[in-house]
Amino acid sequence: MTQRQTEHELSAALSKVDKQRELLRLCREENEGKRKDIIYLATEKAKLELRIDRLEEAGDDLHDGWRGNRNNKDKYLWAWRKAKEAKP
Repeated sequence: MTQRQTEHELSAALSKVDKQRELLRLCREENEGKRKDIIYLATEKAKLELRIDRLEEAGDDLHDGWRGNRNNKDKYLWAWRKAKEAKP
């Protein structure tokens, strides 16, 4: 094997290494984007679960209060609307 062939093979091998490094960099970028998406979605899920809990509590209060005193239904409907409109 001549020196020229060895240099050519070495150059080809280094080119492959560079391509693999670039592919690895792109994979890391993609993984970081997906990790951020997962964190965002987990946060949104937690906010929605909290909102559901607040609505369920407000609905229970509305039901219990209305059943006990139908004359004050406006008070309970207001409480329901307030809970429903609360931002997560």
